[in-house]
Amino acid sequence: MPGPTPEQRCTIKKLTAVAKNVSGKVACHAKALKKGVGTDDACLTKAHEKFSSAFDAAEAKGGCATMHDAGSLEAIVDSAVAASVAALPDGGTDEGRTCAASKLGATGKKASGELACQAKATNKGTTVDPLCLGKAGDKFAKAFTKADSKGGCADPGDASTVGPLVDTFAGDAVAALSGPPPAVSFASDVQPIFTASCAAVSGCHTGSFPAQGMNLSSGMAYEAIVRVASLEVPSLDRVAPGDPANGYLVRKINGGPSILGARMPLGGPFLTSAEIALITNWVQQGAPNN
Repeated sequence: MPGPTPEQRCTIKKLTAVAKNVSGKVACHAKALKKGVGTDDACLTKAHEKFSSAFDAAEAKGGCATMHDAGSLEAIVDSAVAASVAALPDGGTDEGRTCAASKLGATGKKASGELACQAKATNKGTTVDPLCLGKAGDKFAKAFTKADSKGGCADPGDASTVGPLVDTFAGDAVAALSGPPPAVSFASDVQPIFTASCAAVSGCHTGSFPAQGMNLSSGMAYEAIVRVASLEVPSLDRVAPGDPANGYLVRKINGGPSILGARMPLGGPFLTSAEIALITNWVQQGAPNN
């Protein structure tokens, strides 16, 4: 039986890098949560640097189905981590923080486990083994049950909420590595998201005096965001064409420690992982005004 093709080897290496990135960042958040302190930026930076180096090494060997997509994959990771952290409240008690930290750790293991299943399937050139995915799911469920049994959890029984977040993340990561995403249109794909979630409420990003001076209404949004410095972090443009990881708008819709103020849209409902991936892909494709 022939070994994996260069394309398969690259995908395996990238899946492994994504798995390590998500588990590493989850561990950073879990450690901080347990201590009741802010997440250590140095810890997150270390995970990011290892991830970037692994992607560069994989692409240097050639044969990859996708290229220069570390930024978009890391945006998917950051979105999933932020969603998982938000879905595991600590209740403001020591017991609650211990519980949430334990559950967050289990969430990271489920994510990396599912990606390991996908990597094995890629190596064999087959579809993913449901038994492999089931094993990762069983470990996750047992860990949540064990945490709940110790008491003090702010939201017992939340495995049914967090589990699907991990499944969606793994699916998004695999899809992003399967080949170049279709071209994203600003007018047809991105603007409708802004219109529905950011410019539909008076006092938000619309009108004569939009929040942060950023009008995301149709006909105004593109000029307000592309290559325009953010007000909260002036060193970052709101949208940096081709570089979603270093564009402040992508960070704000993902949430997490890399932003000032609140995650957007303010107070939620937040964008879905599919919507975030769409915006991220548009930025990765050069943020065209198309």
